[in-house]
Amino acid sequence: MASTYTTNLQLEKVTTGEKAGLWGTVTNTNLEILEQASSGYLSISVASGDVTLDLNDGATSNGKNLFFVLTGTLAANRNFIMPATAERIFIVKDSTTRSSSNYTLTVTTASGSGYVMPVGATALVYSNGT
Repeated sequence: MASTYTTNLQLEKVTTGEKAGLWGTVTNTNLEILEQASSGYLSISVASGDVTLDLNDGATSNGKNLFFVLTGTLAANRNFIMPATAERIFIVKDSTTRSSSNYTLTVTTASGSGYVMPVGATALVYSNGT
């Protein structure tokens, strides 16, 4: 039986007897993912377009961070799209420049309605994965 992955962080669950000699590598990667989920920080520009976060099986990826700082000068309404399968809590800080444009910055999932960030706000965002 092959490895499976947890729903929210995509940690690898190795099946008994599988991956002989590789448990150290898998365990270390899982620990890096846990560290990223508990204290990971990512500054990312949303100036040129919407940003979609990833959740990669058994690997670190941008959607596994805890804290996100959104930067750039908005030239249109932008979406910051959370992974659609993960039930998680994120902290999102709006450090964008909007001047008098009234462009919006929405934190959402691909199929969700989302949360429109107030200008300059920091928000604790809960995603139910949908």
